Formats: sequence, structure tokens, C-alpha cells
Amino acid sequence: MSPFSEFLIGANGEIFDPEADWSPKNLIRKCEAGANFIQLQICFDLDVARNYMARIVASKLTHSVNFIMALSPLPSADAARWLRDNVKGALVPDSIIERMEQASDPEAEGVEICAEMLQELATIPGVSGANLLTIGKLEAIPAAISASGVRSPPPG
Repeated sequence: MSPFSEFLIGANGEIFDPEADWSPKNLIRKCEAGANFIQLQICFDLDVARNYMARIVASKLTHSVNFIMALSPLPSADAARWLRDNVKGALVPDSIIERMEQASDPEAEGVEICAEMLQELATIPGVSGANLLTIGKLEAIPAAISASGVRSPPPG
């Protein structure tokens, strides 16, 4: 057994709403090259995520690799807009930006949105987990995890 057998190799994937005849050829090549997991770009559009992952599950790629979705507890509507407009492949629907704009406490709303998204992602077949990124306060990440209920708090 190789001393590197437990060393994980990941590859990236851009999430989008695939056409009916789409096949994940590039992802298949990455997996055949040795990727153990696919880190998907940040996505706040759960309809797109569900459709995309249904196609991934149908391709049977989830039998050999894990798919991790990126999320972030957004600190403000401006940060959400910046993410949508400046990060290639980031999916931030107008409804998320509007919700952030209307919030009396945008940071708390960003944590709540992230927690809701984590709950939903946990129900999407083929999604193995989430990678939480911060573009605001680091404390927002544990707050979103705790609020989501998808993970028990650590003992002690």
C-alpha cells in the first residue's frame, strides 16, 4: 500500500444548469486522473444545484468521488453582488441580493441564508458536503453551521 493512499486529491467544477444532452466529460477526465473529490463553485441557486447534481448522479460519478459545494455566510448585499459579478461561475440569484438588501441586520441574514442553504444541500442526492468560505467575519462560519443543525456541536 502506498504511503499516499489516504492523501486526497481534489479538482474543481463549475456548477450551472446543464442542457438536456450535457455529459460531465471534463469531470470524468478529472476523476479518471485520480481526483477523490470535486469542489463545486459557490452556489446560492438551489434549483440549479438540484438539476446539476441530478445529472451528476445519473452519470454515476458519485459512485467514485465526493461532490462538495461551496457556500458563504454573506456579510452584505454589496458582497453578494461582488461575488456574483467578479467570481467566475459564482451563482448568486437576485432573490438572495434582495433579501440581503431588505434585512435589518445583513450579517445575521447572511448567516441565516447560509444555514438554510446547508440544510437544503444536505438533502440533495450526490452532494457530500459543503466548503464554507468567508468574505466577512470568520465567526459567521460556525454560526451558520450551528444554525443549520446539520452538524452536532463539538463536546465540551
